[in-house]
Amino acid sequence: MKKTEMIEKIERGGKYVKVKIDKTGEITGMLADEDYSYQPGSNTGGRRFLGDFYDPQIIEYYNN
Repeated sequence: MKKTEMIEKIERGGKYVKVKIDKTGEITGMLADEDYSYQPGSNTGGRRFLGDFYDPQIIEYYNN
């Protein structure tokens, strides 16, 4: 599976938006129902780690 396909599958799920996969394969995204800017006081917003692109369990999870 290509990185672009993985991004599309994750975003189509509706839980995450603005999903990115960096050079090392780290998948991050922002919750769809949350403010995008990071709020240090409440530790909310901003990007969340979703998994590693090269992890077979992550690929299997999003491939279904």
